[in-house]
Amino acid sequence: MNYLDYTPEEVLNALTTEDKNWIKELYDSFVFRRIKKRYIEIYGELKTVKDVESRSKLLAESHTFLDQLE
Repeated sequence: MNYLDYTPEEVLNALTTEDKNWIKELYDSFVFRRIKKRYIEIYGELKTVKDVESRSKLLAESHTFLDQLE
């Protein structure tokens, strides 16, 4: 479960098998993979984009990602 590699031990110990299965299901979902890919693209772009308006648009888009998981 590579997505749990950096999770504090206390949190891991509190997760049930059902919790871990739910996390894996979400992590492996098409929607999450698409969001993760775009998130990485946006933050890569932010390293070079200097224009404030363009940066604001990229950040605004990144802030919508949690809504897409509901």
